[in-house]
Amino acid sequence: MPKPLLPLLLACAVPLGGCAALPFLPAAAEIVRSESQRGVIGEDFAAAASEACTARGTRYGRATVTSTQPTTGGGMQVFGTIERSDGTRNFVCIFRSSGSIASFKIS
Repeated sequence: MPKPLLPLLLACAVPLGGCAALPFLPAAAEIVRSESQRGVIGEDFAAAASEACTARGTRYGRATVTSTQPTTGGGMQVFGTIERSDGTRNFVCIFRSSGSIASFKIS
């Protein structure tokens, strides 16, 4: 559901009050959940960061995530290894809360 419809949905539900508003609550909760997934949060955020950084790492070899760590700016730092024919390399990937990769460095 488009974002502009959320205020309209809530504006209609609130004046009804009590039991009459109950049918609207699941729809409002679903909108909030789907909107929060656009700027991925929580446990799903670490999984999304791992997936995105692994995908970026596969450009260079077989990528494996070893750990994740939240950053102070609301992003996620992903650590891992890339197995290549000339050996194993480490990588550090910074994943933004917007869902994009800010940096990817192989050492």
